[in-house]
Amino acid sequence: IHEYCHGITTRLTGGPSTTFCLMPEESRELGKEGWEDICSLFLTATESTGRTRTLGSFANWSVFGIRPYPYSTDFAVNPSTYGWLNRESIGSHMLGSIFGSMLWDLYWAMIDHAEENGLMGFNSNKYESAIGGSNIAMQLIVEGLKIQPCQPTFVQSRDAILV
Repeated sequence: IHEYCHGITTRLTGGPSTTFCLMPEESRELGKEGWEDICSLFLTATESTGRTRTLGSFANWSVFGIRPYPYSTDFAVNPSTYGWLNRESIGSHMLGSIFGSMLWDLYWAMIDHAEENGLMGFNSNKYESAIGGSNIAMQLIVEGLKIQPCQPTFVQSRDAILV
């Protein structure tokens, strides 16, 4: 799923005729890892998967999976923040992991918001895009891809989701 989603982010960012919009490091890592991780987490989510998830733990036999931290809304589990971008020793995959963490927080905030308002929070039917906080979150992320500029920064990608 992660690899398939590379095609989605590459084709949607900057419009369908521009396939090289995710080339500078920040843009590349957003498109290389962050969106794809969330796409994978969304499509494999079930009622019981919870707020802490790993990716690729089967690949390296690690409880953390292939990312520096599991995706989690708990800062004790995943302490990465936007402020970490200022670190000199940040690895290339960490950029995508930080953005993926931001998107994971959005995903769960949408689920919580829907439930708090008496609506469906998590929807196991991935095809009903307007039903359930989980599906609405993913729909916002995909719509953001469509309107963000070529070579987007974290802030431009965030703003595209918020519009």
